[in-house]
Amino acid sequence: MFESYCSMRKTIRKGRGGFTLIELLVVMAIIAVLSAGAIKVAQNVRLKAQKRNTQGTIAILCDALQEYFDYKGSFPAGNGEPDSIIDAYIALNELPQSEKILGKLSGTATERQGGAVVFIDAWKNELRYDNPVNGNFPIIKSAGPDGVFDSADDIISSEF
Repeated sequence: MFESYCSMRKTIRKGRGGFTLIELLVVMAIIAVLSAGAIKVAQNVRLKAQKRNTQGTIAILCDALQEYFDYKGSFPAGNGEPDSIIDAYIALNELPQSEKILGKLSGTATERQGGAVVFIDAWKNELRYDNPVNGNFPIIKSAGPDGVFDSADDIISSEF
């Protein structure tokens, strides 16, 4: 009786030696679909974080501009060109209140190029500063993820 049990057990083991090729391919396909979905979600989360980081940088600059306006009665000059953000930063640093606010910017928000401070967004594009002549609050722009100004993905201070 013991021998018949052992021979039956050997027969069962021989019949099922591992996974078939089709089973392995199905498992690999499932893993590929799940990982592709996870990668897409991670990219979306990263993009949202970069946008929020850039919005935060712009909000801090807007706070500093408001302090400047409260002290001087006007905003720093700016024409929307790349260098105008540097001129605005120099003007903002004239005031101790603005300097404290600008100190809140993370190290990624400023970058030194030839000794000048440049404000950059999360995609390493320079921010632009424009002080309209109509007396409205100045506009600070980021080119957004595509790096092109005046496109649909721009982040603009007046929009938040």
